[in-house]
Amino acid sequence: MNPKQERFCLLYASDREFFGNGVQSYIEAYEPKQRGNWYASARADASRLLTNANILKRIDELLEIELNDAFVDKRLGYWITQLAHPNASIDGIREYNKLKKRINDKFTIRHEFADYTDEELDSELSGIIGTISTGIRDSERKSKKKSKQ
Repeated sequence: MNPKQERFCLLYASDREFFGNGVQSYIEAYEPKQRGNWYASARADASRLLTNANILKRIDELLEIELNDAFVDKRLGYWITQLAHPNASIDGIREYNKLKKRINDKFTIRHEFADYTDEELDSELSGIIGTISTGIRDSERKSKKKSKQ
């Protein structure tokens, strides 16, 4: 691997502004002359580098990281702002967040209803639904207040 290729890998795998951005990493590492359709050429050259087995191996080595909240937050930001179809990665991040209990997208209601009459069951469920609805309305009001500020 030549020095420019190594620099490309370092920039691409860094935790700085070029992280995961092949075109910008290529431009910074190779400093192409800005003539004609230079950006399209840089994009094609970056794509070529990112299909090179040695380049990919080196990037993988540089990306050997411990998964943690800061990394996942950064990766999520990258996917949201850079890619057209990040569904697979976002699903993985969502699962990670669930495991870390950073998000909770379901209510768990534990109650024994076996001995209830239909009327008691209706009454109990109405109370539970009312409590959930109130929580959702309160949450929506707080969100609206924050967005107005």
